Amino acid sequence: ALIELRNGNRRSAENLIQQSLAANVRTGSEQERKRLAWAFNMCSWELLTRSDADPNDFALATRIAERAVEFDGDNAWIVDTMATAYEKTGDIDRAVETEWRAWELLTPEVGVIRLHIEKALVRMLRKTGDSEALEDGYRRIEYLYRNEVERLRAIVPEEALNLAAALVNLGYALVLEGIPAEIRP
Repeated sequence: ALIELRNGNRRSAENLIQQSLAANVRTGSEQERKRLAWAFNMCSWELLTRSDADPNDFALATRIAERAVEFDGDNAWIVDTMATAYEKTGDIDRAVETEWRAWELLTPEVGVIRLHIEKALVRMLRKTGDSEALEDGYRRIEYLYRNEVERLRAIVPEEALNLAAALVNLGYALVLEGIPAEIRP
């Protein structure tokens, strides 16, 4: 289905997705269930992030994401996709609640997804008007960026570190750009 989507064969992709959603594969091994969850997750993310997506895509992506979570609800990436699907369909409260769930699934050693989820939470919290939670989110992002520089400092040569620090600071500056001045860290 993902290949069909990427090749622009929307109707074929939708038929494959509908068949997959209807399939009862609850008897498979844990590994099979996790692979299926990732397949659903990738299809959902593709629908959510297409430049030509419409509200019908978002509704279908939400159903697919929910199915992915049925198969692997302990995977932060998969739960994050479901949160994004809720956000795209306008269910902001459910999106924030689900993104928090993804955040809670993270372990301290994961960096990239932690930053992705923090940014998603901030994006969603902007829509809720909860300025206190939003400010906390910005602080966590700042902390993650600064820790990433420290982590890099321990493992890469100085020249590479200077480039990495510049890139991390640029990313942080881009995040700050969207922060209202009165609550910037």
